[in-house]
Amino acid sequence: MTLWKEIGIYDLIQISKNSYTVNSRLMEDALYFWDETSHTFHTPYGMITSTLLDVAAITGLPPLVEKILTITKSTTKVEYAIDISSTTYQSFILNNKGQDEEHVSDNEHIAFLLYWLSGIVFCARSIQVEVTNLPLAIMLAEGRKLCLAKLFLARLYLTLDWITDLVRGKKRITNVDGPV
Repeated sequence: MTLWKEIGIYDLIQISKNSYTVNSRLMEDALYFWDETSHTFHTPYGMITSTLLDVAAITGLPPLVEKILTITKSTTKVEYAIDISSTTYQSFILNNKGQDEEHVSDNEHIAFLLYWLSGIVFCARSIQVEVTNLPLAIMLAEGRKLCLAKLFLARLYLTLDWITDLVRGKKRITNVDGPV
């Protein structure tokens, strides 16, 4: 827990332990005001949108820490053994959990963070662990302070764009990804 507080993800992990109910009719109605080009809701009172500071206030993710680039990598040369042979949530958890009485290993910690990033933070539509998030999970487990707030906001915008396109095309929305 101390590590999670140091790197700024503790609050969001605590928030993610709660469940919530989405009013899908209200969400669908609100999306009619969403503009994909400016990532804003157009209302009679002007344009409004979520910002990086909103994400920081709601999630507790720090907005001004190390940027995540495609070249951002783990600084240690440690090899981890995360079982990604099956990426459905249930099998991933079963394949990567340790014994009940054992101390949480580095591999288990990384597996938890990978699950959390996929299922809670970025809400993978495929209902599977997104292996592409493994480098992020490793860096977080190693104590790197990464700017997840920017990724969260970008995923929110992309998800709103995608859902809006479906709603306007009168297509059925079966499974939504992203932090909506």
